[in-house]
Amino acid sequence: MGIRTAEAAGPACIVRSGNDKPVVIAIENPPGSAAGAKQTGSYLPLADCTGVRILQGSGSVYFSTGARRPAGNRPFREGELLTIPSTLETEGDTGWPSFITLFARMLGVTETNREARSRGAGDRALEMLPYGRVLPSASPLRVDITTLETPLDSIRIERASGRRNEVFRQDRPGGTLEIPLQSFTRGLDYAWFAGSGGSESRGTFHVLSDDEAAAVEAAAPPATAPASAGASFERALFLQSQGLEYDATRILAEIARRQGR
Repeated sequence: MGIRTAEAAGPACIVRSGNDKPVVIAIENPPGSAAGAKQTGSYLPLADCTGVRILQGSGSVYFSTGARRPAGNRPFREGELLTIPSTLETEGDTGWPSFITLFARMLGVTETNREARSRGAGDRALEMLPYGRVLPSASPLRVDITTLETPLDSIRIERASGRRNEVFRQDRPGGTLEIPLQSFTRGLDYAWFAGSGGSESRGTFHVLSDDEAAAVEAAAPPATAPASAGASFERALFLQSQGLEYDATRILAEIARRQGR
């Protein structure tokens, strides 16, 4: 049984193990009825968190707390039927449900995330190309494109305004695509174009200026070195709340990779 991600009336949440041992849950529909199919994992993104019974394990459950604020969390114990916080606020936080769907896809659900659909990209590798607001990078962006169903004929990146100068191009790339994101001008908008099999996918992104990036980092939780899996997950939640879904996505991809997905 896959992770529960269908559209539903209840609030979305992420169930996370507190000790990296898989949590086992079951969905009771309605709550209090016989338990349905079991689901197991260290991270369980759920589009509807009503009727979730913790059969095994302990940890925390994360709910949206509204736009521009990181998801809040509370602990749970084995045997507990998760309760929805009475003060739950989701107004204006339209990114949280898509964030849940995106994470679920990375963990193995075969549903294409909304952002990729809007850009015309159907392959997971293309979903890892920049979109939206992006933090400046001190190193190249590396994307594994060996999983593409159809090899790329070319990829190019242009400035999205002004003279639309081409800043990057690679024909018939293979293996790992390396984009020199660290050399892109901060504070500018860019567009990428990926040609494959006679069609072309397109995406746009904005590299934050130094001031914009500094404001984000000033509000971020303190970093730990080396970053633990839990700290990385918390940073992904923070970046999502700041509208930096692409950077949050890159962290989720690494978490999913560590989970063996």
